Amino acid sequence: MTDKQMELYYHTLQEESQNRIEFIQKEYNRIKNELNLKDQEIQILKEENEKLKEESEKCHKPKVCDLKLTEEELKYFKECIIKVGLSYDDIKDLEIPSACNSEKLKILLEMINDINKN
Repeated sequence: MTDKQMELYYHTLQEESQNRIEFIQKEYNRIKNELNLKDQEIQILKEENEKLKEESEKCHKPKVCDLKLTEEELKYFKECIIKVGLSYDDIKDLEIPSACNSEKLKILLEMINDINKN
């Protein structure tokens, strides 16, 4: 091989190498951009999911079984329910006003109990 041929060969190899490097760099950037877009989509979906969870919690109407009752309150509650001919299973899934708390429940149970005594 002559010097000119070697130089031409070397120059051609350099160009091919440069072209490969540029192609790889472009592919790398393209894939990196795709990943960034996917990350953004994931973040948006996470935020939407969080908003939906918050809305769901706001819309959730507590049920009788969601009440935080002590064992004594629960026992009294069940006794009162039995007195009106129901079981706890009959009413545990009934929705109750969210403002209802154990103090209001006690008043309600006392009223039921008083009615049953009369």
